[in-house]
Amino acid sequence: MTKKKEKTAGPPKPPLLSRSPNYRTFYITGAIGSFTPFDYRLTFYTHEEQWPEKPTQTTGVPISQVMQVTLVMSPDLMKRLRDLLDRQIKKKEKTPEPKEVEMV
Repeated sequence: MTKKKEKTAGPPKPPLLSRSPNYRTFYITGAIGSFTPFDYRLTFYTHEEQWPEKPTQTTGVPISQVMQVTLVMSPDLMKRLRDLLDRQIKKKEKTPEPKEVEMV
């Protein structure tokens, strides 16, 4: 005879995928990246106009690049991220409407 396992009381299991309380969404306009001896760092930034308080010229507005977040990853994850983006770009070029979400 086999015995059924009884449910044990304990803390609830967290969902497989959840959002951190610090989760944020950025619309980025650029990225820079570089290797360190241990990992790869990819920084995303936005372009922001810097309007002077008392404009004296009308020939242009300085624009700065404001870093929003840096992702630190292993070279293996870099490759998986590259492959994910390649697959999604190819799908987007074939079908303009997004149909599925894909994870690395």
